Amino acid sequence: MQVLTGFIVTLLYVPNIAKAWNTDGALFQTITLQGKSFPISIIFVLISVAIAYFIQRKFVRLLHNKRA
Repeated sequence: MQVLTGFIVTLLYVPNIAKAWNTDGALFQTITLQGKSFPISIIFVLISVAIAYFIQRKFVRLLHNKRA
């Protein structure tokens, strides 16, 4: 559902380029990375992938058992 709504929002988004160029005060010249959240995010991604995989397998088995 989230992917579908993200796709729709992306299709409907129309950027205002002229306004973006006029707001130079909001643009930063340097980027500062702080924190050590990268390993935590990788762990959450791996857990999410594992959960999605096992849920998908469960549904495939249920559908296969109903057909048999």
